[in-house]
Amino acid sequence: MQKTELLLIIRKLVKQIMLGEKPEKEKPSAKFNATKFPIVLKFPKVDNSLTSLMTDDYGMFIKEIDWIAPRPTTFRIELNNGSVFYLVDTEKSLIAQVEGKKYYMEQNSDIQRASEAISRLLRFDYNINKEEEVESSSKPSKKDKEEAEISPEEEAELEA
Repeated sequence: MQKTELLLIIRKLVKQIMLGEKPEKEKPSAKFNATKFPIVLKFPKVDNSLTSLMTDDYGMFIKEIDWIAPRPTTFRIELNNGSVFYLVDTEKSLIAQVEGKKYYMEQNSDIQRASEAISRLLRFDYNINKEEEVESSSKPSKKDKEEAEISPEEEAELEA
């Protein structure tokens, strides 16, 4: 930020205070989340519920938000470690479905329990595919074994 930009911001804030208005607070993380996940612009309830479940910085922990069903409107939230939970928008309330359990977002106790369940998902790596990749990469494949074998003609060339 340059000096002139800073002065403009300060002048704007001073003018707002002098007129008796409350200065507007910008949420940089909300802008970041909106650019990373355009679906939150179309469905502000998703942004509000993710903020109440995971704070304003939820974009750091989420890989992707998919709209998977039109009615009831259902969203799949994929976390960075590959685990998934769902948000279902019913007419009465929003429901967070984490590890097969439903948490109603209108009750503070359910919001707290849903946050703890999401925290557990983030803490542990549930991605089974990673384990399979590690096992397959440590074992040589048939193609690797065939490439490792040297034909008698190649042996003769190497000895010469």
